Formats: sequence, structure tokens, C-alpha cells
Amino acid sequence: TQSTLAEIENDHLVTVTESSLFTSTINLLDIPEPITIITSTRSSSPATITDSPTQEPMVTPSSANNCYKQVEENKPVVEWHLMEENAHYLAGIQCPIIDISESPNGELLAISIQESIQNQIRQLTTMLIDMESDNHIVLNSNLVGQGHYFDWFSDTELMWVNDNGNISIGNGSDSYSIAAPKPMVEVWYISSDVGISLDSNKSLWRFSVSTNSLWEQIENFSSQNILGLGTTKDGAYSLILGENGLWKLPTNFETQIQKVNQADIPLVGLDTSQEFRVIQLDSSANWFFDIPIWNLDTQPEYPVEGFVFNLAENEFITTEDLNFPNTTRILGYDLSPNTETLAIITNDVTQGKPRSTDPTKIHIINSNNLETMIIVEDIAPFNWKSGDISLFMDDEHIYYRNGDGHFEALSLATGETYININIPFVIDVTTNQIIIIKPESPDLISISTIDFNGTILDSLSIEATCQIQYHVASSSGNTYFYLEDNTGQCSTIGIIKYKS
Repeated sequence: TQSTLAEIENDHLVTVTESSLFTSTINLLDIPEPITIITSTRSSSPATITDSPTQEPMVTPSSANNCYKQVEENKPVVEWHLMEENAHYLAGIQCPIIDISESPNGELLAISIQESIQNQIRQLTTMLIDMESDNHIVLNSNLVGQGHYFDWFSDTELMWVNDNGNISIGNGSDSYSIAAPKPMVEVWYISSDVGISLDSNKSLWRFSVSTNSLWEQIENFSSQNILGLGTTKDGAYSLILGENGLWKLPTNFETQIQKVNQADIPLVGLDTSQEFRVIQLDSSANWFFDIPIWNLDTQPEYPVEGFVFNLAENEFITTEDLNFPNTTRILGYDLSPNTETLAIITNDVTQGKPRSTDPTKIHIINSNNLETMIIVEDIAPFNWKSGDISLFMDDEHIYYRNGDGHFEALSLATGETYININIPFVIDVTTNQIIIIKPESPDLISISTIDFNGTILDSLSIEATCQIQYHVASSSGNTYFYLEDNTGQCSTIGIIKYKS
């Protein structure tokens, strides 16, 4: 790679590099500068420190080369292979991929590669991949932990933690860095000028995106992991789900974080390395969480309540608040994309533990005032385990697989049945199509798109020896499947991009 030195610009050394990864790469090499740190209790002007931001890698590189072939530094061999007209396979990565995120404009893909794991602590690499070509670049490597290592800054730009523990913003064509006072390990983009970051000592920080040197440490925050973070629709504050409760963090500098519920949340049986959705409901005081909160005192066997939190009352909404009978058990729930409607699937436990023969209902609820708009009764019973229920929503319908294996759709406005098709293994729904997975033969599994009449529109076959670990749907119509090999015989390991 040939690099041409340009000039010192705004206290950064700017080089223009001709690269085979992308057409051109602009590297901003951090030159140490004073960093302004605002302390939460200060009464005078900001303190200025002159210590250099961390410049040393947080971890010595070790296993990255075992995850992909590499022709030279930051140039792994990763390629999109055409499988079918509507499907591509990302070849070249041999290690587990634990996070897949498409840019808002659908042109870039960010992934996190697990290089190694020990005592539930991961060693990770982040890669940015062009969707229309084989161009790609390693953004960081050998990050240690379990967390939120990048966030989309705009339709075409990513914000990420780089190897030096600083914050970078950009894409494959150009990027710049924000020097941090300590090595950072996680980052969230909050508003046009504010980001939130967690350092290697689990201290929480606000930083300015436009003012390179402005950082503020958030005092009195005590949680080893951030399990989820959501920001209000007006950007005024963020609600943080930690291992020991909920925290309200205003966006403005020099404001205090507050623990909004004093009781710890019993996160029994949850993978704390997983990130959960935290979403404000229709500009109200109610917030939605896509996790089951378990009632340890009364019903330890099943998730019952705790997926909606009222910030004004500082308490979780219970089945009693929703005017459900005290015998009601919640089997599944989802939130419409416009956040205006909740769908809750319940059954009434007649004797002891829930049974598949117990009466099952769907409650369609206004998320602003939590009033039930429609109750659909006498639907085919579900298996009571929430993980066995396929449940999806758009802004107008709720789609679900009932106990008879039929896939049904109900209008959120009227409660009338819109679809009734015998198709198990539904994995996703768009406004006019359904994506399903089903065995095709002893040797093959098919990923298919069908219309609402049950007609197969297209299909992709993969080896039955490959196991689909998870999938991620995007607003652009792409669905990403991550395949692993648990048999030693799967030749398609990694990501399949499937266009429905």
C-alpha cells in the first residue's frame, strides 16, 4: 500500500492512502491534544488535562489470523459469492459472527467476529463490508468484553471503538477519530452532537461529536454491563437497562444520571451478553423491553410481567394494570414498528401449570394509554413456552403461528382474520411476503419466500448439516442468516444475504 503524506489539519495528521479495500481511504492519525473533561459536580470552568489519550492497543493481537485469510494488514480475503439470483454467501470467515447490522441505506454491513472466548469474555474484531462488492476493511481487532462496539452514525457512516480505545466515525472511504481520555470499549450514538461510551473500567461517559475534546464522566453509575439502551423520540434522555436496574441519563452535559427504580430486576436465565431492545412507546412515559422479567416470589416457572415500564410511576406494568384476570399468563408479545400498538398473547391457567389446552387470547393494546382495543378469543391454543411462538407485527397487522401449525394474521384495526395458511417454521414477515424455513429432504433445508396465498415465490436450498443460528431482517428487504457447522460436514459457514 502506498501512502502520500498530505498536511497537518485541525490538529490531526491527514494522509490519503490508495488502497485495494476501497477507492481511497483518509486516515486521521491522532496527535495528542488537551482533552476537556467536565466533572459532574464542578462549579468553575472545565478542567483541562494534557495527558495523551490512550494510543496503545488494549490487547495484544493474537488470533485474528485464525479467523480469516489475510494478504496484508487490515486486508483479509472476504468475498460475496452468488448462490442464486436473490442470495449471496459471504465466504472467508472461519470464526463465529455474533453481530450483523446493515446500514440504514442498505449499502454497508457491519459485523462482529468472535476470535476467542474464555469465561464468557469475548475477543472480537469488527469488520465493515460493502454490499455491492468484495470491498471490506477491519475497523478494530482484539477488543475484549461483551458489548456494543459500534452504532450507525448516519445512513452511510458508522461510529465504532477503534484499537486505541478512541471513537472513530466514518465508512470505507473516509473516517476521523475522537480522542478519548481513557480506553473505551462500548459506544452508542445518541443525538446529532452526543455519544455515550463505556470505558474498560465500566465507567460511563458522555462525549461531544462536534467538539473533539469534550468528555464528561457520569458519576454514580454502577452496572457491569449495559443490557439495552433506548433514547426518547425527542432525544432528551436515554433509558439504560443495567444488570442492577434502570437508569435515566439526560442527553445534555452537566446533568446527573438517576436510578429510576431502586429494586434490582431479576434477570433470571438471561444471557447478559445479549443486547435487548429498549423503546419508548408513542412518546409516552411507557417503555417497552423485549425481555421476560420473571416473578421469583409467586410463579418461578414462567415469564409473567415486566416488559413495559412506566417511567412516571417508576414501576413495571403488571397483568393487573392491564385488567387481566389473576389467572392470566403471558405467552408472547411484540410491538408494532411505529410503536403505537402492543400485541400480547395470553392464556388462562385453569389448573397448575399452563397447558396446551388452556384457552388462548390475543390482546391488541394501545401503547400510549395501555387500553385494550380488541380481544381475539377462541384461537387455537399455543404451546405455552414463549420461545415456541412465532409472533410478528407490522403497523397494521399481527402475524402468529397458532397451536395447529397454521400461520394467521389479524387486523390491528378490526381484529378480523387476514390470513390463515398452513405454514410452520415462519421466521419473518414483510408487508406482502412471508419468509419460512422448512426441511426439503434429508440432505437439504429450504429458505423460501411465499405470498399471503401460500404460493412460493422463490426458494434457496442449503445443506441440512448447516445449522441456522440466528437471522437478522433489515428495512431494505434483506434477511441475513448466520450458519454454523455442528457436524463437521457443512461447507457453507458464515452469512447468507437473502433478498425477499
